[in-house]
Amino acid sequence: NATECAFVSPGGECRIHCRSPFEGESTAARCPGGNTDPSTEVRWTPPVCGAASCPEPAVPPPSHRRRVVDGTEVWECAPGFSGTEVRVACGVGSDCSPVMQFS
Repeated sequence: NATECAFVSPGGECRIHCRSPFEGESTAARCPGGNTDPSTEVRWTPPVCGAASCPEPAVPPPSHRRRVVDGTEVWECAPGFSGTEVRVACGVGSDCSPVMQFS
């Protein structure tokens, strides 16, 4: 989210924030000192953002299943699939929404 960076003066600074529903530390964006060209873009580094929460898939992939182990829900390989560890991470979908990813 770079909304506060629309009008930065030469030598000025603004902050780039994570777009909702993502969270993370903002980063600085700077307009070069002495700049006289209003079309010059600020120099910036994208913030590192992560999802505050990741929705469970409505339909799990066929390779995975969810079950309760000792009172805790876990993801594991479904019957007919093998692996040593199921990793679940929250990624970013094509519409910039959080999406649960399996590996």
